[in-house]
Amino acid sequence: MAALALAQGGFYPTPVIVAGAVSLAGVAAAIFVNRAAARAQGGSLRRWALSGAFIAIALLNAASAVAHGWPSEATGVVLCWVALAAFALFCGSVPLPEKATALEGLCWFVAVTAVFGLLAVAGLLPAGGTMAAGRLCLLFEYSNATGIWFGLGVLLMSAADNSRIRALAPLGLVALFATQSVGAVAVTGLALTVAAVVFMRMGRFAEAESLALSWIAALVSFALQLVFPAAGLVGALATTVGLWVWGEKLQDGHQVGDRAKQRRKGAASKERKATEKQQDAKARRDAQERQGVSTQEGARRPRALVCIVVAAIVTVGAAAAVLLLEPARWVEAQGTFAERFVMMQDGLALLAASPLLGVGPEQWAQLYPGIQTVEYTAAVNHCSYLQLALDGGVFVPILYVGAMGAAVVNCARRGHWPWALAVATLLVHSVFDFDLHFFALQFLAVLLVSEASECEALRSGQSRQSVRL
Repeated sequence: MAALALAQGGFYPTPVIVAGAVSLAGVAAAIFVNRAAARAQGGSLRRWALSGAFIAIALLNAASAVAHGWPSEATGVVLCWVALAAFALFCGSVPLPEKATALEGLCWFVAVTAVFGLLAVAGLLPAGGTMAAGRLCLLFEYSNATGIWFGLGVLLMSAADNSRIRALAPLGLVALFATQSVGAVAVTGLALTVAAVVFMRMGRFAEAESLALSWIAALVSFALQLVFPAAGLVGALATTVGLWVWGEKLQDGHQVGDRAKQRRKGAASKERKATEKQQDAKARRDAQERQGVSTQEGARRPRALVCIVVAAIVTVGAAAAVLLLEPARWVEAQGTFAERFVMMQDGLALLAASPLLGVGPEQWAQLYPGIQTVEYTAAVNHCSYLQLALDGGVFVPILYVGAMGAAVVNCARRGHWPWALAVATLLVHSVFDFDLHFFALQFLAVLLVSEASECEALRSGQSRQSVRL
C-alpha cells in the first residue's frame, strides 16, 4: 500500500504494472486453490464477489481495447484491474486481527506523510512534486487526490480504539486543509460528522471528544499556517502530543475499573485467608472505584457535546473568514465545479457513440478536444464513473458500483462501520473527481471492505466484536 502511494497512484509505467500483476496473479492462484478447498467445506461466496467483479471489468476493458485497435495505454489499464482482483482475493484470506493491525500501520503511514507534507508547506522540504500553486499535493501530485487520501486516513484514525492512533488525527486534518481541496474537505467533514453522531449514540464519548478537539485544533493551526507557514506543523504536533497525553490519562481511568475486576477475580484464594473486616474494606474500595469510573463516564457526555458544538461554531466561522479573506479560492472552486459538469456532458456525448464498449482504455485524452464545448484541459474525465464507462463501456461502472456498494453494506453489517464510512466517502468524492484513477486509493478501499477471514481470529479466541479499529 505504501509503495503504491509513493509510486503516484494510478500513473504507473506499463513495465511496473506487468511485474506487479504477474506477481499478484501468482499469489492469487495459490489463494484460489486454498479458497476452493475452503468453499468445499462450507465457505462464503461473498469473498469471491469483488475479485470476480474486477476480473469482469478487466475483460470488458480488454474487449474495448481489441475493438479500438489495442491502444498503447490499454495494457496498463487491464493489468491494473487484474492486480486489483488478485489483491481483493488476498485480502479475503487475511485474518481479521492481522487486517486491523495492517490498518493501524496504515494510519501511522498517513501521519508520516502528513508530517512530510506540512514540512513542504513550511518550505522546509524543497522536494519536487509536493506543492502546486500553493496547495499540498504530496504522493499523488494532485491536490484533490491527496486531500481524499488524508481524509480517509483521518476517518480511520478517529475511530481507532488505540488512543495514540486517535491522537494522530490533527496531523491528517491540517494536511487535508493544506491541500485546499474544497470537495475533499467537504465530504470528509460530512463523514466525520456522521462518525461523531455514531460515537455519541454508541456511548463512545472519548472518541467523539477527541474528534471534535482534533477538528478545532486543525482549523486553528491551518489558519495560523496561512500567516506563519510552519504554524500548521507545530500546531498539529502540539495537539497530537496533547491528545496523546490526555488519552493515556483516560486509559488509566479505564484501567481503574479493570484492576477492580482483576482483584475480584483473583480474590477467591485470598478470601480464605482474609478476615471479614478485610473483605468488607476491599468491597468498599471496589465500590468507590466503580463509582468513580461511572461518574467519569457520565461527565464525558456533556463535555463531548460541548466540544462538538464548539467545533461546529469554529467551522462556520472559519468558512466565513476564508470566504471574506480568500474570495479568489472560492471563485476558483465554483469555476472548477461548473467546468466539471460541462466535462461530464461532453463525456456523455462521447460515450453515446459507443455505449457498450466505450471509446477504449485511456482514450478520452485523445478524443475530447474534438467534442469539448468549452475550453479546458483534462487528461482524465473528472467523473470517475464516467471515465470507467468511457474506458470499457457502460457495464463497467455498473459492475463497479454494484460490487463496491454491496461490499460497503456488508462491511457495515459486520460491525466495521468506520471502514465502510471511509470507502463510502471515497465513492461519493469520486463522482466529481478521478480518485478511482489512482489505484493506490482503490487498493485501500478494497482492503477496507473485503470480507476478512475470521477463522483464525475465532480459533485464537478473538471474536469479531473484539477486533475493532
